[in-house]
Amino acid sequence: MLSGPAAGDTAAVGPHIIPPNGYLLGPGVAIHAAKQISGKGGTTAAVVDSPTGSTLKLTFPPGKDTESVTLKPTEGYWDLREYLELRVKVRNDGQTPVTPSARAASGDGSADSSTITVAASTPLAPGAEAEIVVPFANPKVWTSINRDIQTTDDDRHESGTGNQFANNAGATVTMSVPGSRAAQALTVESIQADRPSYAAPGWLGQRPPVDSDWTKTLDEEFDGPAINEKIWNLCDGNYWDDSTHITSRETSIVDGKAILRYEKKTGYADDDTDKKKLTNYAAGFLDTNGKWRQRYGYWEARMKLPKAPGLWPAFWTMPDRGAAFVPQEKRDDTWNGGMEFDMMEFLSGWGPCRYNIAACWDGYDKGAKSTGQELSYVQPDKDGFVTSGLLWLPGKAIFYCNGKEIGHFENKRVSTVPAYIILYIVHGGWDNLPLDDSKLPDDFVIDYVRVWQRKDLASAADGYEAVPPPAPATSSP
Repeated sequence: MLSGPAAGDTAAVGPHIIPPNGYLLGPGVAIHAAKQISGKGGTTAAVVDSPTGSTLKLTFPPGKDTESVTLKPTEGYWDLREYLELRVKVRNDGQTPVTPSARAASGDGSADSSTITVAASTPLAPGAEAEIVVPFANPKVWTSINRDIQTTDDDRHESGTGNQFANNAGATVTMSVPGSRAAQALTVESIQADRPSYAAPGWLGQRPPVDSDWTKTLDEEFDGPAINEKIWNLCDGNYWDDSTHITSRETSIVDGKAILRYEKKTGYADDDTDKKKLTNYAAGFLDTNGKWRQRYGYWEARMKLPKAPGLWPAFWTMPDRGAAFVPQEKRDDTWNGGMEFDMMEFLSGWGPCRYNIAACWDGYDKGAKSTGQELSYVQPDKDGFVTSGLLWLPGKAIFYCNGKEIGHFENKRVSTVPAYIILYIVHGGWDNLPLDDSKLPDDFVIDYVRVWQRKDLASAADGYEAVPPPAPATSSP
């Protein structure tokens, strides 16, 4: 089965093959040796077909160097957007113990930054079988500590941390063995993409991830009959997508959840007919700009992401210096200690298991700075929700998904300015599939938004903004 062109790795141009039941090799998959297999260092591979699918018999000659065999799709790339790992089943058919490795590469597969390699945990005795699990997420969490100006991806994080493999553009799987004085033989019985189950920690949704003296400062459960406009704005401008208008008509509460709908419907931006400009798509929106803000603390939301290609929902913050700062551009700019935090920024072309985290500062033009990771792999829960969090402390911004740390940023430039919350859904983004009208309408669903503050970090700027009393009425002369 073929999907459309995938987003992600810019080298990923060509057909994208969705493997049946996740199998790249195994049940239901016929391997075409001439198109799909290549060896290195004299290694040979024989395809063994059976009514249930193909296996690979690999023979590695004696030698000092690592020998390998590479499997690739019949054309283009494997589309693994629904998955989080590869499971490779192997058997040692040789006469001596061997420790095989599996390497997955995405894009053109030529750069180390696009690959991940895992070796069997122990040597396989002759006749022994093993399963090598290749996770798309690096166990070493993306980390950036005291880095100043990010000019390339490598400058943005510590070497060896963060994720490299792009699951929407799987290019190759390579099996290798260390060099040996004896010949080696392996059978690769199957290679299957998988999305494993997981158990969220007990603290998730109940408290911040680290112990301290915390107070819950915002507890929005969306359990009323309508959106609470003492906290939320339903319209506040659209700066991201020229063809979509934000409208209060696309935001609602259903069964204790906020629904931000995206659909093809002509209308005016911010429900304001004086703006004259009609656009062809309508979107729901929520933010607390001018109503609620906080500096530092732990911020968390549980959300179900839309599936229609081309959509761009997010859970993020912008600075809020308070009503004394005018105009709005001065109040919420990311200069002068301010910073945008993207706790969850999702391009639906990436599929359900991946989103972006980021911190952005010093504006959005030339000289703007940012750090983060768009290859943040996440595991939706059994109901299809992800729970994204930010632990924001002086000099630190630590990102979480479903209770697991996925990004760690430490820098003296971390924001010192209070921030407000934004939840939106538009379309586009820097790396997405084209919008598909036939899949609309679609919804961005928010179960809750909760924020905590650490007692020693609380300030007078936190919380609900005081609304000045109306001016006293004056009598007519």
